[in-house]
Amino acid sequence: MPSERLAAGFRDARDAIDLIDAWVAEAGGADHAILDDIKVRSAIERQLLVISEAAIRIDKLDPAASLRFGPGIDWPGIRGIGQCHPPSLR
Repeated sequence: MPSERLAAGFRDARDAIDLIDAWVAEAGGADHAILDDIKVRSAIERQLLVISEAAIRIDKLDPAASLRFGPGIDWPGIRGIGQCHPPSLR
């Protein structure tokens, strides 16, 4: 069912956010988590990709769902986290 897959997308994003919150708290703040521990930084980066992938799945299932359930969030920005934009060769 699409509604179950939609709920799973939001759940995946929420779970990834919860992991990031826990790691940041354990490290004593975002600066420590990102700057002082490469393993934690790498894990946070991976969870950001999980969030981006979930946002892409949600948008494909129901483009209006993210705006209904998360108004004010930069959903296009979140979906674009994993996209690579190589520099132009001129």
